[in-house]
Amino acid sequence: MDAFGALLSEARVDTDLRDGDGKAAAHHAASNPRGARHLKLLSERAGAKLDLRNADGQTPLMVAAAKGNLGPARVLLGTGARAGITLADTFNRYKRVFVLRISTSVAMCT
Repeated sequence: MDAFGALLSEARVDTDLRDGDGKAAAHHAASNPRGARHLKLLSERAGAKLDLRNADGQTPLMVAAAKGNLGPARVLLGTGARAGITLADTFNRYKRVFVLRISTSVAMCT
């Protein structure tokens, strides 16, 4: 087990705390192509909320899809992140559609 896993297992960490951009730990893990393992640990060991929105209104799944990070997106979908959440277009005039094909599933986020 690495330091991250040990920290989640032994310490009482609030994984839903947010930084100055409104990002929780799940947003940061989703933005990393190698963040799948951390997302799994966040979800299974720490009970992190997977559908929190950042300051831009994005969930971790939207972040993973926007960056093309399939591993994190697969983990998010497999651990209960909702694919049907839409992005309120209040911060951006352009409608964005992120389509992510995973196996036979398609997660569509606007």
